[in-house]
Amino acid sequence: MSRSSAMRVVLLPAVVLSLSVAFTACGSSGSSDSSNSSSGGSGSASGGAGASGKKIVMIGVAPVTSGDWEPANYGAFTAMAKKYGLKSSHQESVGYDQAGAVLARLAPDNDLIIADSGGYESAVLQVAPKYPKTWFFLIGTDPSVLTKKLPPNVAAWAINTYETGYLAGTAACLAAKAKAGDKIGWVNSVPIPAFMQYAGSAQAAAQKLGCGFMIRWTNSFEDVSKAKQAALSMINAGADTILSSADTSDAGSRAATVQAGKQFVALFTASEVKLAPKNTVTAVAFGFPAAYDEMGKLFTSGQIQPKGYVLSVENGRLNYALPFKNTTPSVQKQSLAVFNKLKNGTLTAPQRSIKP
Repeated sequence: MSRSSAMRVVLLPAVVLSLSVAFTACGSSGSSDSSNSSSGGSGSASGGAGASGKKIVMIGVAPVTSGDWEPANYGAFTAMAKKYGLKSSHQESVGYDQAGAVLARLAPDNDLIIADSGGYESAVLQVAPKYPKTWFFLIGTDPSVLTKKLPPNVAAWAINTYETGYLAGTAACLAAKAKAGDKIGWVNSVPIPAFMQYAGSAQAAAQKLGCGFMIRWTNSFEDVSKAKQAALSMINAGADTILSSADTSDAGSRAATVQAGKQFVALFTASEVKLAPKNTVTAVAFGFPAAYDEMGKLFTSGQIQPKGYVLSVENGRLNYALPFKNTTPSVQKQSLAVFNKLKNGTLTAPQRSIKP
């Protein structure tokens, strides 16, 4: 599967965490990425005392300067490595079909490998048992990982995809209704589980609030033009608010709303609000810095475990970017009421999935 088939979750209830991180551009193969064809030895993956100075590497599906998901992950990754004294490198633009070979090459020469896409899950689960001295941390997978027995050197950061979609759909529908509209549209990229779950739970929120829901699949995280056309087609069909989960291609979805004078609800980082300041209502922001910091602490203290760690509303790592913009105060108030119900457990986001 090529790059076009790649994938791409801390705030208090009323305060958005600033996700301002410094991003450093690197080459497509990683500036200090090591290549080693030797096989891993026996034993168990290590961390704990003396972990400072250990080598860690991150692989990602796109350049670290592209889109929203990769820069946020890379910025938090480099900050974590610096804080905990780890020697870091990265390799970008690793397609799913390449992941197994890349992981096998990196494993002998690194103590921790971070794979920043849930789409790498199958490759990680295949390769990790062959290199028991290396830890593998899978980023951005869906909640199903929480029920799986993982290899003893694999941990995963599971995003509550259902809450993500439900919050996004809630804000989008309420914003549409504030302008006397009743339809929202989602530009989606690749139909892997997390992205189908984003859309399914957003649809559930829209239906509960009385909005129609449209979706267009582009099967690309890079084709800005295709995303723009997908958004415009839904706008022409009556969508008043557009959502998008297409990483680099989100620029096209966003541009369509600017061109048509419509509203946009972003995903992943609060900084996305600034990219179309007159059209964006809010973002469903993920707590990247805190999650990566937790990863660094667990690894260097030797407390990392082979399980899924959760990023959700309940633990403060999934929230709205506040204040809402380009809409009425009631949209923020009603959206936060839904958020607070999710947080205190009086509401559970429907576990729904949409396939192409």
